[in-house]
Amino acid sequence: MATRMLGRAVFGAFSRSVTPAGARSCCNASRVTQNSSRIHWIAAGIGFAGSAYVFGVSNTNNAASSFDDLRRITVKGTEYLIEDEQWANIVPPQFTVSRKVDGPTDLPGVRLTLFQYQTCPFCCKVRAFLDFVGVPYDVVEVDPVLRQQIKFSTYRKVPILLLQEGDNCWQLNDSTVIISILQSYLLNKNDGIRKYLGLYRPVKTKDDSGKQVTEVYNKYNIMFGVSQPDMKAIQEEIRWRKWADEVLVHVLSPNVYRTREEALQAFNYFSEAGDWERLFPAWERYMVIYVGATAMYFVGKRLKRKYNLKDDVRLSFYDECTKWVRNLKGKTFAGGEEPNLADLAVFGVLNSVEGCSAFQDVLQHTKIQRWYDDMKKVTRRSE
Repeated sequence: MATRMLGRAVFGAFSRSVTPAGARSCCNASRVTQNSSRIHWIAAGIGFAGSAYVFGVSNTNNAASSFDDLRRITVKGTEYLIEDEQWANIVPPQFTVSRKVDGPTDLPGVRLTLFQYQTCPFCCKVRAFLDFVGVPYDVVEVDPVLRQQIKFSTYRKVPILLLQEGDNCWQLNDSTVIISILQSYLLNKNDGIRKYLGLYRPVKTKDDSGKQVTEVYNKYNIMFGVSQPDMKAIQEEIRWRKWADEVLVHVLSPNVYRTREEALQAFNYFSEAGDWERLFPAWERYMVIYVGATAMYFVGKRLKRKYNLKDDVRLSFYDECTKWVRNLKGKTFAGGEEPNLADLAVFGVLNSVEGCSAFQDVLQHTKIQRWYDDMKKVTRRSE
């Protein structure tokens, strides 16, 4: 979490100019206007097409025609064509693996490499998912100052997942997109990973301010193929996945960096959790810890105002965690006997600050610990 923001707030001078929005080679929508209302219609079209696939594709023979249909979207009588190129198929970069994580779930011919910051909540989301489903993957810890490990990418945020299959190497960006693509693939592995890359297509456009952005409009949707999911349960899962991304994550920084002392404690924890002493030069580690803690103390104050948190930001943290506990309604997990994607998203966000004073206060002042401990058990993996 801290290092993700520090890349923008503190260490910009150490990095090349970046394009925060957009993958290295995302698809473009032919003739897509930059008017935001039109983009919303296109988004709705993509979402509808994805939903149609969920219930409309009954066998592999139908997949090709459905895939072609997804490329064409009609908005107010005008047809738009999403181009064939979706995610960047890149030359595999050279990198040093920080650690390997084993798992029992076989992905024949597929290698996953996660570029991450150990305590970034979005990276923790992806790891929680990978650990729960049991797929093996490699981890590359990204240098928080120079970010040399992701110099191959114009997309400068983490997580980045490299998915290698044969001679192909696809770069996937955005934690929610990564999880949805992999979950859809795991439900229908016989169809191959390439098809699911095509069903989550990033679209480049401009927002109302004129800034170029890239969005995957159906990123919270899962492609279930021939199965018939419980739509009410799916809607609830999507709702709480969004809540983790759009609400819960925003109470972290103001709480973790509430005081200068807590900010320094947090950065020392991040250093320990991320194994910075082994992976990065001493000068860089100390600079991140001390300069970063000071910078993020002030960033936390700004985010408190931006997201209208209570004067005592701990109360906002307690409130959000209590909302989640109430959502469980006495169940072991939101998904019932096993976690669903909402459980994994919320756990990942909270796990990013597990060693911080703020989270220890949450455990003492809310009833979230039982669920959290159960989540730790089902996501525990050997590295």
